[in-house]
Amino acid sequence: MRQGEKRFVISDFDGFEQACNYITSQNVSERPWEVIVRPYVRRRTLPQNDRLHAQLRAVADYTGSSLEEVKDEMVERFLGMRRIVILGKLRYRPVETSGLTVVEMSDFMEQVDAFCAEWNIAVEVEA
Repeated sequence: MRQGEKRFVISDFDGFEQACNYITSQNVSERPWEVIVRPYVRRRTLPQNDRLHAQLRAVADYTGSSLEEVKDEMVERFLGMRRIVILGKLRYRPVETSGLTVVEMSDFMEQVDAFCAEWNIAVEVEA
């Protein structure tokens, strides 16, 4: 989240009331505010993140590449690249896994697992 942003996941009336109270406490005469309302989608979990990092470490150890290089390769291979324009020039950057939903992260990890199996790379997960 960016500085100055506040997120509410509303699942009951109390959550709704908290969000409304926060919005009404803002001084809209100083500057306009943007309010976006959409269904909540759960983002990747910490255990998923831990598992992905175990996969990436295993590939990095096997290839001699850095963890960052391996992550970029797996993301580009299985998730693709996002297009951005910087100073008028088109650039490509790996998709950020932090924005993946639980289901999207599971799918991505299954693809990395298949890659590891294809290359006989053992992935050790700490208990």
